[in-house]
Amino acid sequence: MEEFKRSAQEDTPEIHLNYDTGTLLIKGKSLPEDAAEYYAPVYEWFRDYVDDPREETILEVHLNYVNSSSVKRIFAILCLLEEIEPYQNTILVKWKYNAGDELMKEKGEEFDDYLEIPFELIAV
Repeated sequence: MEEFKRSAQEDTPEIHLNYDTGTLLIKGKSLPEDAAEYYAPVYEWFRDYVDDPREETILEVHLNYVNSSSVKRIFAILCLLEEIEPYQNTILVKWKYNAGDELMKEKGEEFDDYLEIPFELIAV
């Protein structure tokens, strides 16, 4: 699998998905005009990844702002990670939020409640 990279723009996050290391990053502000279109290749990358994951997968999400359509896309991506067999692989989502940002903290808590994958909430 090829590495997937997108640089942060004014309204879109940095995305770095590294198959070789199993480290995945989504960081910044997520306000794309068309979230479905923006996240489609990211979703496809994750769909391929869950078919042949690394032994250890760590997804770091550090968003300082996210619109509702991006939340739906990110949730769909996180749901894909649930398909990785936990007895063969270690999976961890590191949900980082700026200290004092209760909305992003609560969003991470909501995802943690809905999903069956390990979540670590980290104030930075």
